[in-house]
Amino acid sequence: MTMKQRNQLRRAFTMAEIVVAIAILFGAMVTFAQIATWCLGERARNNAALNALHLAENILEEARAQPTEKLDAAWAAAVQEPARYKALPPACLIEVKFETPTTLAGFKKVEVKVKWKAGPETSLREIVLTGFFAPRTALVGGPKP
Repeated sequence: MTMKQRNQLRRAFTMAEIVVAIAILFGAMVTFAQIATWCLGERARNNAALNALHLAENILEEARAQPTEKLDAAWAAAVQEPARYKALPPACLIEVKFETPTTLAGFKKVEVKVKWKAGPETSLREIVLTGFFAPRTALVGGPKP
């Protein structure tokens, strides 16, 4: 039997070719599934971090909207109540510290710390934002207009 006759008789794939093709396809599908799972987990972690950052930012914006006389421990206790916020990261803890710096007269320091769990196997992550707030008007010596 010559080579030409052998090629004419063989018109289908062999079993070995089919098994190799299926193995390659299966490997590609498993790789794609692992990458998709990793991407979804990373997206959830980044979304939780972004929500925590927005939460801390909103608390500082709320402090900025308040007169400096109202920035006290009672205000700090009220804003760290988790029931006030809709989109919280999982296992979220909010800490708001209020201080009056001795070196800066009239200023108030507000520190917002948001802790959350990034995933079931990870420890708590945190974001800390600090703002200094001064009275909106300054007393200037001299006669008033």
